[in-house]
Amino acid sequence: MDSWLRFSAQSQAKERLVRAAQYACTLLGYTLQKGGAAAELRRTVSQLEAHMSLTRKLLRLGNSVEALEAAKRAIHLSDSVLRLCLTVSHLNRAMYFACDNVLWAGKTGLISKLDQQKWSQRSFSNPPLLLDLLKNSCDIFIPLDRLGIYPTGTGFVGACGLASSVLSILTMVHPWLKLKP
Repeated sequence: MDSWLRFSAQSQAKERLVRAAQYACTLLGYTLQKGGAAAELRRTVSQLEAHMSLTRKLLRLGNSVEALEAAKRAIHLSDSVLRLCLTVSHLNRAMYFACDNVLWAGKTGLISKLDQQKWSQRSFSNPPLLLDLLKNSCDIFIPLDRLGIYPTGTGFVGACGLASSVLSILTMVHPWLKLKP
């Protein structure tokens, strides 16, 4: 019981529970569609999924400020590589959550005439940028480990190298995923 109380006291834990419920609705909706369930039941599950999505956005309202505070702390790290990587990572999260907050305000009607498609693209769907960021994040740990600056171990280096290689191959197979200046 104590572990449940500690878990549920965290706002991130609540968001994760709602996330699990949202994606359970997604899976249920898919199953109902494939099974030929009644349209009304499918619509109800879809609406529940949409409500869960809005609830998650509400629970994340303060996260952009937390990410900015984390970036302010990271910029003072003595290790220049960690300082750069962590600061950029926290700033990226802050921008993501800021766009997410604007989307929430638009979907709830607080901001009328919001181009939700445009803000959704800003917030969620820039695959080339995200893939490049992920690939570079994986790549940075390899020389850091090899030079002894930030030892992570061969397993982690192997996983990072494999992930980076697969992402590079993916951008070659699907050129639209390659980041362009």
